[in-house]
Amino acid sequence: MHKYTNEEKLDILEYYLKCNRNAESAQEMYLNNFPERFQPEKKMFRRLVINLLNDASFDKKREKSYNLNHAERSQQVLNALADNPSGSVRQFSHETGIPKTIVHRVIVANKFHPYKPKTVHTLNENDYPRRRAFCNWYINKCNEDNNFHYKVVWTDETRVTNCGIFNKHNRHYWAVENPHLKDQRRSQNRFGTNVWCGIVDNRIIGPFFYNENLNGVSYLNLLQNDVLPAIRRIVPQAEQENLWFQQDGMSCS
Repeated sequence: MHKYTNEEKLDILEYYLKCNRNAESAQEMYLNNFPERFQPEKKMFRRLVINLLNDASFDKKREKSYNLNHAERSQQVLNALADNPSGSVRQFSHETGIPKTIVHRVIVANKFHPYKPKTVHTLNENDYPRRRAFCNWYINKCNEDNNFHYKVVWTDETRVTNCGIFNKHNRHYWAVENPHLKDQRRSQNRFGTNVWCGIVDNRIIGPFFYNENLNGVSYLNLLQNDVLPAIRRIVPQAEQENLWFQQDGMSCS
């Protein structure tokens, strides 16, 4: 990063004011008059004015916490992190007045890592015993028949919405050990196009799209008119009688 002299900063500020605070015009004028100098970016013109207005100096005034010793600054960072484990380095720096580089250095030195939550579907309280019962039933079936998992038609449905893709880049949780966080999302409560799909062995059934809400009548029509005919086309007739249909837990409205 180029270190501007006070003389250079004064010239930058002078041309910025001559151009009525138009950074683009000031940048062009500075280049024409000082082609041999390092050319400032547009934000440099605005930054000098802001620093003069706020701190009466070309340079931004350092916060008091710069004068703290290492132990005090480290403790400030750790306190801010403990109060808000989901905060960012930039946020901790703003709250404590400590530079971002030092904040990040303190976090890393104390062996914190930015763990990201795992997106999972919301479970109600009565879902847990039912899922445990299903797992026990499935294990018993697999013990009785080693090929049982090939005989199950696994199904699921969801809604494809126009809400965009959820970006987890800035979602994290600082911790020394992985807390295995889960981000519960109710994707089936959104509006959009519905899609149903199934899989049996290594064969895909569908997908089938429908715009209306899934209720008892529309689901029955989907099974009779789309799903069952597709299964009969894909699965050999000798295997159809031994199939198990896994019913997804989403209730019909």
